[in-house]
Amino acid sequence: MQLWDFGGQERLRFLLSKYVKGATEALLLHDLTNPTSIKNANERVELVRKYNDNLPIILVGTKYDLAVPEIIDDTTSNLVVNKYDLIAKIKTSSKTGKNVEEVFNLLFNNLLKNLKIDS
Repeated sequence: MQLWDFGGQERLRFLLSKYVKGATEALLLHDLTNPTSIKNANERVELVRKYNDNLPIILVGTKYDLAVPEIIDDTTSNLVVNKYDLIAKIKTSSKTGKNVEEVFNLLFNNLLKNLKIDS
């Protein structure tokens, strides 16, 4: 398994299409405290699904540890999941480690499931 992190850096955007060409899955991260981070979902999904319309994507909300309630609620993230037929959504905190392992378990289990189907 190889993971590539492109973040939101515009200067690296030109590289993204080269790396997603052979992708089997993707993680779409957004900041739970920043509404503009989820507004870019459409563009990001189109980029990562450029070569595979059915590429499995997990929506990952970050900064779940912050004391301030998240601004992006479940209703908003559910709309994104349903609109783009994402395989799952999960809230995480890299600071506390909450649900980080679960993200990779989801990713890996989905990969194994798809390999069994394709074999």
